[in-house]
Amino acid sequence: ASISRAVRTPSDLDRDDRLQFSDGVVDKLPLEVFITGNPRFGSEILRAYEGGYRQRMGKTFSVDLAGFVNHYSSLGATLGSTPYFVKVPAPTIIQPCTYVNGVSSNAQGAEAAATWTPVAAVQFQGSYTWMQNRFDNHGNSAELPLNNEDWTTPRNSFDVRGFWSPAPKWTLGAIVNGNSAAAAALGTAVANPSAYLIPGHTRLDLRLARKIGENTTLSAGGTNLLQHDHMEFHSDYAVHSQIPRSAYIRLQWTR
Repeated sequence: ASISRAVRTPSDLDRDDRLQFSDGVVDKLPLEVFITGNPRFGSEILRAYEGGYRQRMGKTFSVDLAGFVNHYSSLGATLGSTPYFVKVPAPTIIQPCTYVNGVSSNAQGAEAAATWTPVAAVQFQGSYTWMQNRFDNHGNSAELPLNNEDWTTPRNSFDVRGFWSPAPKWTLGAIVNGNSAAAAALGTAVANPSAYLIPGHTRLDLRLARKIGENTTLSAGGTNLLQHDHMEFHSDYAVHSQIPRSAYIRLQWTR
């Protein structure tokens, strides 16, 4: 078990940022959002409470259980003030915003993991994680995740791995993992929030490796084999949002 505290000190971006971008149209006039840093922006604080239990059951099986509760305070948010109108260089509505320490959050999670080695040449590993985050603002217009949903984190995720050494120096591995849907971090002012959900997915990776001498390994495999591609970030949030199916051959030398 453990209790810990951590802080994130403000960056130059938090205190000195000046950012302006277009954000649609209001009353047939273009809307520009103007964000400025806050010289009084303070540290973000985390208090973490964790506990776990690990048990080996015989020579072939072990289990690991863990849980945590995290409390985040003074988190950064964007606070909007009264919009105003400018005529030059073109008629535009300006929405000023400032970074503030305006949000707190509570996160909880639990994980169960197990390892089974029925024979020396075969091993299986599996884990399941449940996690949720909830934001709380404090009476201001700080942006929150869509519909006050989880902190853009999948509620459920799993990972199953199998490894087999059919002959000396050879290893065949398979990994199946995935997660449930998550909200994209796009703020609350979205006409159709459901369109910005990141779908859940299941992924399969395969790898065959051959040890060559003491320091060299030749391997080949494929990733994301169950589908052509899947989304991990929304296209409005990251440029490269689709993770494609791929194959590789790798020669690795270590010293």
